[in-house]
Amino acid sequence: MVTLKELADKCGVSTATVSNAINGKSNISEATRLRILQMIEETGYKPNFMARNLRINPKRTIGLIIEELAAFSSTLIIEGIMRYFEVQKYETILYNMRVYSNSNWINDEEFMQTGVSKAVGELLSKQVSGIIHVAEHSRTLKYYNQSLPVPVVISYAYPDERKIPYVSIDDETSTAKMAEYILSKGHKKIAMICGLKDNLHAQKRYNSFKRVLNEHNVPFDENLCVFTGWNRDAGKEAAAKVLKDGVTAVFCHNDFIAAGVYDYLYEHNLQPGKDLLVTGFDDHIVSTYLHPQITTMRLPLLEIGQKSAELMDNLLKNNQESCIEGFEIPCELIKR
Repeated sequence: MVTLKELADKCGVSTATVSNAINGKSNISEATRLRILQMIEETGYKPNFMARNLRINPKRTIGLIIEELAAFSSTLIIEGIMRYFEVQKYETILYNMRVYSNSNWINDEEFMQTGVSKAVGELLSKQVSGIIHVAEHSRTLKYYNQSLPVPVVISYAYPDERKIPYVSIDDETSTAKMAEYILSKGHKKIAMICGLKDNLHAQKRYNSFKRVLNEHNVPFDENLCVFTGWNRDAGKEAAAKVLKDGVTAVFCHNDFIAAGVYDYLYEHNLQPGKDLLVTGFDDHIVSTYLHPQITTMRLPLLEIGQKSAELMDNLLKNNQESCIEGFEIPCELIKR
């Protein structure tokens, strides 16, 4: 493991300068500070941040990188994190990346990498003991492929090749519950309207639903399945493609898609729940505004936040290598 002196030699500065950069002191240039932080990532140098923070800040501090505070999933995840840390006497610093400011943020890797690097730098300068990254939706994050001097936990997403603890939703088990529910109602010809094809949620929900139908010897008709956007208009357009003669139920990958199916049915003088069983996913508030209300899957967002905080607490209190775990939490079936 690289020592403080070795790190200083690599950077061409004194050990005091390295310590000042790590501790967020202002008596060094920004260029020097960034060079030192970059070398920390490249070498994997890991100072004892826990011991240091206990000396300078008995309450300890955790940095939260929030991709988008306006995302419907963020509020409850943050609430779960805060509840746990309040009991454990941690303080938190929240950094909102505001990814919605870039309409193409999902596909703009440079924008995301720059944003994460800036957020990490800001939080390290504020002497955080650890960082929890709260994603806008489940996907593989590629922004932590270098070692950092503090532990990281990924919330509502997955790491790539690095071993980083994470917590996300169990799309496969949750979708299986929904498939079993629809089959229990006697439906045999079932359509499915999926989210975007390259989306991790959509892929897992598609595969799980198809698997359960096959296990019950119910034919899965690819002509009754379409990948589309996650919004209401996309759901309405997709309904016109898959709601063919004989279809008695449709599983929608989120509640906005299901709302679009409702729009299509009403325009064609059909009654949701009577002429067609419509189910959704997420238990977004929109699911209660529709009539009749939609049977859906409630995301365990509060639990994801609490578990993410618990993992961070374990990383700080115990040996990091023994705490590299990943958890997927199933959703709750909400029957309406």
